[in-house]
Parts: sequence; C-alpha cells; structure tokens
Amino acid sequence: MKDFLRQLDLTWPNPSPASRADLLRSMTKSSLGLGLPLLWGFQVGRDPVLPTRRNTLYVMFDKRVLSWISDVQRLAKRRTYRLYLRRCAEMIGGVGQSYALMIADVAATHKQLSKQVQRLWDEFSPPAYQALNDSDLRLALNSELPDDSQLWYDDAVVNLQPLLYREFEREQLWADDISRKRLKLWLGAYAVWMAAPFASRFLFFSLLDDIGKGRGARVPYVVRACVKSVDYVLPLVVWKIQTDTVPDLTPAWMALDSVRRSMRALVAAYAPDIASRVISATRFMSVNALNMSASWRVLDAIYSFLPVEAEGSYFRVLLRATTSSVRFFVRSLHRPKSNVYHVAGIAPVRTYRLLVARELVIKDFLLRPPLTEERHPPSVLAAVLGTPMAQQMFALLDILFFHNERFEVSLCGGGAKVPPTRLSKSKRQCTTS
Repeated sequence: MKDFLRQLDLTWPNPSPASRADLLRSMTKSSLGLGLPLLWGFQVGRDPVLPTRRNTLYVMFDKRVLSWISDVQRLAKRRTYRLYLRRCAEMIGGVGQSYALMIADVAATHKQLSKQVQRLWDEFSPPAYQALNDSDLRLALNSELPDDSQLWYDDAVVNLQPLLYREFEREQLWADDISRKRLKLWLGAYAVWMAAPFASRFLFFSLLDDIGKGRGARVPYVVRACVKSVDYVLPLVVWKIQTDTVPDLTPAWMALDSVRRSMRALVAAYAPDIASRVISATRFMSVNALNMSASWRVLDAIYSFLPVEAEGSYFRVLLRATTSSVRFFVRSLHRPKSNVYHVAGIAPVRTYRLLVARELVIKDFLLRPPLTEERHPPSVLAAVLGTPMAQQMFALLDILFFHNERFEVSLCGGGAKVPPTRLSKSKRQCTTS
C-alpha cells in the first residue's frame, strides 16, 4: 500500500504542499501509468466520430467515487468515519501521531466534492472536446505517454463529464494552496480505500464492520470486488461468460425492436420530419455486444498482451494487468494497433459504448429467466427490459440530433431537416431546408 501511494506521489497521511501541476500529475500517473483512475481518469479509447479509424484520449469521472461517497455516508451515520480514517492512517503512517487535522481536511474536501457530484454528475452527459492549451494538463499527460503518442497545443481530448470537470477545476485545481493541499490528502485517503479490498484484508474487513456489515458479508464483498476488477481489465471476458449463460437472445432483440418503433412513434407526434431518422440512427444498435461472435480462442488472441504470471498478491497481479493494458493502448494513441472497442478502464462508461459501439448496456439478470419466460406477458418485458433501453437510446439521440460532430449544441429550428445519423463514417450536422 505504501509503495502504491509512493508511485502516485502521495504523502498521505502526512500533509504536503501541492500545486495544480502536482495534482494533475498524480491523477494522470494513476490512469496512464498504472491503469487505475484516481477521481479523474485519462483513458485511451476509440474515437467517437471515426471509431473504425483512430483512437483518442478520454477524460472521465471515476465512478468508484460514487461508492466511496456511499460508504462515507454509512460511516458518518454510524459515527465511525473518523475512526476508519485514523485506522487507515495508523497503518500507513504509524501510531503515536495525531491525525486530527488530516481527518478534518479530508472531511472538508469530501463534503465539497460530494456536493459537486450530486449536483452535476450525469451518466449520460453529452461529451465535449477539451483543448489542450492548458500547459499543466498537457505536460502531465505527455509525461506518461510514449514519444510517438505525445499531444500538442492544438490537440484535444474528449471529456465525458465536462460540466463536472469544469466545476472541479474551478473549486479545487484553481483554488488556493490550502484547498489543493486538502485535495491531495483526500486523494491519498481515496487511494487507500480503493486498494484496500485487494491490498489489505484488515482495512477492508474493518470498513465492513464500521459500516454495519456482519462477518457473513465479508466473502461476498471480496468476491464482488474481485469480479469487478476482472471486468475492469477484461471486459470482453465477462461479456463472454454472460453470453454463454443466456439461453435465448430473442427477447433482447424483440425488446430492442419494440423500443425502436415506440420511440419513432413518440417522436413522430412532435416532429414528423425527424421521426423518419430515428430508425436509421438506431438500426445497428446492439445489446451488451450480444451481436458479436467471439470464441475463447479469439479472446485469448485479443488479450495476448496481458501477462499471465500470477506471482505475488492479488493486488500486485491486478497492477501488472492494468499497467500492461494501459501501456499497450497508449502506444497506439496515434496509430491504432487493435480494433478492440471495449478498452479496459473506459469500457464501463455507457456514453462511450453508445457513441463508439452503438451498444446498450443492460444488466445481465434482465436477459435470462425468469423474466424472459413465456408465462410473463410482453408488457412485463417491455417495462423491465425496455425502460433502460429507452433511457440509453434517448441519450444517444440527444447527442446525435442536437449536437454537431464537435459535440457543440446545434439546435435545428422550424423547418430544419436532420440528415441520417453517422453510423460509422457519415457526418452529423443540421442542414436548414
């Protein structure tokens, strides 16, 4: 755990000065150096405009922060938050010290970040291109990128949470020295919480005790954390396991077709000229990549760049896998060496999969019995399975129809006609009639 914090240039639990450049370097080093996002992730993925031709760099919010916020709320409710932080600090920094100031600083920053997330985080937020005229960010990124993947002043990255990131920059990165020092302490505490399920059984089990989970919850929580880590590094492997256990894919295709037709009818009631484009825009959508056919041999070839050594603790094995994965893809930032869309790190982001793969992400249990049994009327399947499909499809159409290819708002007025949406190559734009 200490080595992990040292690699991120975090001195937690001891405070230390932090400039804006220092904080950006810690976050980029975590993402592009170790393959584990830290509050904000920077991941290589397929380009949202030309996914078959090139890669790009994405800025994404680390969704694990939502779980951290939830755990802190449980700790605060049971009045064990400070006890938990002190226990973590004593394990990393030793006993015999007073960590009261550190705990107060972490709590203050956490409260501020939680308010920002609750107010601005949106899973289906329209993305935005972010220029790299910010020298601190550009230098932090280039310090982790190989020579043939360097970014320049006139380059841009795709930010998947632009509103939240701008607020984070204004309230934390551009704040005073004290606020940045507090943020550095918060990053250290968050990194310890993130690594605890794999690196410290004592800290993880004590967290479960502090949030009120009994001893019987320990094994399920550990198993769940390990499965999530495998899904993070090998998303197509988890997809393959789920696909092999779904007996019949017909209900998924029926629900998808029903949602597509219902959406066209709904849009036609308000804008008949646009409704004709809904079917073409959603024609090649898939459900959890279920239209793919890949054997285990193919998956072995796809993930051949990952090491197979299993020496050391699970956390070390996980770090080797995430580091190898991110190094493989950063080398192909400007020259793609793989046609894999489900890149480790960014594959769980639904907006990314909607834009790049036209893929709807549906919970596995919604695709199998008893929900899909014939004894259930079609209305049940439409309500339970069709609702998340419609939510994601509306999010995609909002981006395609009301934003141009630079993801800038481009509202089409009155008699405007919306041309066919780009499925892979054609451009999206609004053309007035």
